[in-house]
Amino acid sequence: MSDITKIKDPLYGYIKVEDSDITTILNSAEFHRLCDIVQTSYSSVFPTSTHNRFTHSLGVYYLGTIASASLVNSFDFLRIKGFGKEKIEKYKHLFLLACLLHDVGHAPFSHTGEAFYLENKQNPIWEQLKAEVGDECFDSDSKGRSVGAPHEIMSAFASLKFFPNLFTNSEEKSFFARCIVGLKYSENSDVSSIKNCFVELLNSKTIDVDKLDYLLRDSFVTGFSSVDIDYKRLLSAVCVAAKKSNSSKKLVLAFNKSALSTLESVILAHDMERKWIQNHPVIQYENYLVKYIISEVVKYYQRKNISIFSFHALAVKGCSNDVEVKSFIDFIKSNTSNKNVLKWLDYDFETLLKDFLEKNNINLNTNIRLLTDSDVLATAKNCLPENAIINEYFDRSSRKKSFWKSESEYKILFEQDAISKEALKQLEDRFTSIENGLKIADMLPIINADALQYFKEQKLKLDFFPGYEKVQQRELNSTIALLELLENFANEQRIPFEFVTISANQFNTGFNKKDFKEINVYFPNLSNVSFLKDAINLFDAEQPRSNFFYLYAKMENRDYQAISNLVKKLIRFATDNFTSDKSFIK
Repeated sequence: MSDITKIKDPLYGYIKVEDSDITTILNSAEFHRLCDIVQTSYSSVFPTSTHNRFTHSLGVYYLGTIASASLVNSFDFLRIKGFGKEKIEKYKHLFLLACLLHDVGHAPFSHTGEAFYLENKQNPIWEQLKAEVGDECFDSDSKGRSVGAPHEIMSAFASLKFFPNLFTNSEEKSFFARCIVGLKYSENSDVSSIKNCFVELLNSKTIDVDKLDYLLRDSFVTGFSSVDIDYKRLLSAVCVAAKKSNSSKKLVLAFNKSALSTLESVILAHDMERKWIQNHPVIQYENYLVKYIISEVVKYYQRKNISIFSFHALAVKGCSNDVEVKSFIDFIKSNTSNKNVLKWLDYDFETLLKDFLEKNNINLNTNIRLLTDSDVLATAKNCLPENAIINEYFDRSSRKKSFWKSESEYKILFEQDAISKEALKQLEDRFTSIENGLKIADMLPIINADALQYFKEQKLKLDFFPGYEKVQQRELNSTIALLELLENFANEQRIPFEFVTISANQFNTGFNKKDFKEINVYFPNLSNVSFLKDAINLFDAEQPRSNFFYLYAKMENRDYQAISNLVKKLIRFATDNFTSDKSFIK
């Protein structure tokens, strides 16, 4: 046994680490990279939420030790062939490694940046992970099924590459990777069912140690008070139970009935964070700014032949474009025919250039390693040309404000009898299409004079083709009319014609979701497993519509009379232009 390491955590007190493998990971450069990967984008509203993926990962590991101990203790009544104490301890150990490493592949700015992992179409990260695991069952079980978020796939792959000595065979790699990406075994056996219980403890669609830590930690650091979660009571109730299905029984992950009140609290806490923090217009706007900055930084490095959203950029060695002095000399040679210059290049220039670069500390090579938030921001500040969006990120005083401050306010303003649901949906879709159109055109994602001119030019192009689909022509007509409405409103209010629209999903309570309804609850006295929906009477809330949008502009203060007038104009526009059959009126 290695020396005990104690780490003080503000949520859980001292976290004891007695496993040498865990200590090795904690001390590695690849894991310490997570100290500079922000956990959330909440700091624009909650300045104290500066916590990072390092502390979160350590917290998930700690909760994993409690949950796995409870799970293993519940095995006492089981007699599973080929799954003795030694094997149970092995899988528990791999599970705890997965808990600690489940975010080691996170991109800069966490979930805001992870979508960029999907841009490598030639060698997708999922294919890289399957090859690294090298297990046929892992491959076959993944076909036609959800295989985890991009950061989860990268975390599993990066872990296997960073710490190969932690695994002895492909089966261990498979189990470890399944825990991180949430891929269950399809085989119908007691052994596979037990393994699936471990997988669900870390990555489920409902309640697991990953989600539990971020709910507890986000609430603590933001100061946002929702409901108290007794995590010790909840995790001590984790168990494996035999669930009857017709004439057969299947082993499933469950919570003892003693945790019913805490299960309810977790769902409520998740609802509160989703609705009042994640959907906050200021936080949504911060994400919009960060996504744009990341996309521009990606393009900057692509021009240098470097893919920063790759495994190599996360590693200690990093990735480089490897520009050599000889390459520069060859470039000059290819662009001149002067014999004297060519002669000088052959004999003296390389030595002089190397001396100059060395004396002035100039390195032609660009190297990216252990990629973090700071690398992205440093590039944005020092290497990218200034524009409105980059300036707004660094200068909060220049940021735009939303006309409505919450989804609830949006519902009161728009979802009234004055507009049909169909017309409102068409209006929301029109704003989404404007977002997408500007992105495709590689323009600043801002509704302004340039955007209006762009869509007018697109309409002129279509006018040259009378036989072109009329639907697209009508869409462009309605888009231009909507932009002109915003331009006129800006002129009336004497504010800049600069608007930003951001689409968001309407809040849907966890009590509406099938997965939450079907959490297994074990009643020992009855020797029975029931669904959570059958044990508490809080389900079947009203289903919301699918989406809504925020609209932002530069304004000193919110003029609520002006906001009311804008909403009336938008409602009138939607009513006049959009029909119930989802087509557009000229």
